[in-house]
Amino acid sequence: MPRPPRKRIIAAMRRRLLVGLVTVLLVSATTSVVHAVTPRRVGSLALHRCRLGVAAWCGSLHVPLDYTDASAGTIRIGFGWLPARGRPTGTVVAEEGGPGYPSTGTAADYAAMLGGLRRHRNLLVVDARGTGRSTPLDCRSLQWLRVPSPRIPSRVAACGQQLDHTFRRADGSYVHASDLFTTANTARDLARVLDALGLGTVDLYGDSYGTYVAQSFLSRYPGRLRSVVLDSAYEARDLDPWYRTTPTTAHRAFDIVCRRAAHCHGSTWRRLGRTVRRLRRHHDGRDVTALVNIVNDAGYDTYPYEHLDPALRAYLRHGDLRALRRLYARDIAEDYSDYVRTPASYYSDGLYFAVACSDYPQLFDMGAAPAQRRQQLDASIAALPADTFAPFTTREWLRMLPYTETYTACLDWPTPTHAADPPVPDGASMDATGVPVLVLNGELDSLTPAVGGAHVAAQIGPAAQAYVAANNVHLVALDATTCGARVVRRFLTDPRRRPRAGCLGRIPALRVARG
Repeated sequence: MPRPPRKRIIAAMRRRLLVGLVTVLLVSATTSVVHAVTPRRVGSLALHRCRLGVAAWCGSLHVPLDYTDASAGTIRIGFGWLPARGRPTGTVVAEEGGPGYPSTGTAADYAAMLGGLRRHRNLLVVDARGTGRSTPLDCRSLQWLRVPSPRIPSRVAACGQQLDHTFRRADGSYVHASDLFTTANTARDLARVLDALGLGTVDLYGDSYGTYVAQSFLSRYPGRLRSVVLDSAYEARDLDPWYRTTPTTAHRAFDIVCRRAAHCHGSTWRRLGRTVRRLRRHHDGRDVTALVNIVNDAGYDTYPYEHLDPALRAYLRHGDLRALRRLYARDIAEDYSDYVRTPASYYSDGLYFAVACSDYPQLFDMGAAPAQRRQQLDASIAALPADTFAPFTTREWLRMLPYTETYTACLDWPTPTHAADPPVPDGASMDATGVPVLVLNGELDSLTPAVGGAHVAAQIGPAAQAYVAANNVHLVALDATTCGARVVRRFLTDPRRRPRAGCLGRIPALRVARG
């Protein structure tokens, strides 16, 4: 969905970038050494040694590009296999978010999160189609574009056209592939990998967009699952195309952070409203747009929660915009560093928009021509209550960078030619076999709000249990040292028992910086 980033800790993000780049270099530099090692056979596949930030075995298989058309050819799906240190009793499959991140890029974090469970649990990380080792989509003009940029919409459209002119059939004709890198196809790919490796039932962990993949897999292959963990869950079915829970959660979260801080008084959200109104009167729209992005990005980064209030007060008291502009510069430099000007093997912008424009609900009909889509968007805006995103107007809110919510980014994406292939099939049960599901969300996460996680749990049914981590932003369990990771380990040990989770309510409050 339009809530892709998995930005829990900045240091961890940079470590993943380093691991991704080093892995690419090692793969090319040590090919002869790798092939000198006896392959490890798992199921029907021969795996070779590799480094994924941790020692692992890597393999791949080919799957249909289009599961409805054999003539469209195949693509490569790559994965990493970390065997249990002792006698294995099962396998945990971890699916990364984005969409755009490869699961193999986070293998070390997943292994650390599992901790002692790794003694008797294998770990499998499968890169979603279009990412990492799975035929990564590389739209270079988009991948290496600096943000913010007015060229983003045209580059997104060009990326869609590129995907429709990349894959050829045997007769030389191009496959219309811009609507084939869907969540449903990723779930089918994962089933193929499990079959090839000879695995029975598995535990499936997904974070952020990985929860979208996990819900898709649960709805299609419940018999393959022992349990499911949805970390920072949001709805793969019945998702609101306006994402109205984001501003309502952000409003509550900013005021909670201020209320729990020692020296922050009053309402941060009211100060935000006063600031927006004054900026409209005395400045151009760029500073308002900057505030939209800062507020939206707070869902996966504690820094805006800790520094926005003193920046607002500096402007309201002294007319000083320097702190707000520094905060926005930091937002772009840190929080968007994964999405732009990095190799597609580390994060694929093309895959992100291919999923967003194919799977996520839009404010217009993707089957319509671009001119009609714009008319439909205008009609949708006109029909929405004017205060939906207050203190911002609807059009101000829609000007946010499209790497979180893709409100307008798909206006010129190619019209789909394949039959609708939703993440969760229409009418499909989310609880066909009573698979135990653990749903985790952060209290301060406005990108994948806790209300969305509760909605997912209700859709799944009585086998799902939802928890909210106090004072937590995006991603609850991926940091191995956190309470969330301990709760996940307890759940995976015995999914039929309710895990001890009291520590989720005792996470310390954030500290608001002094002005």
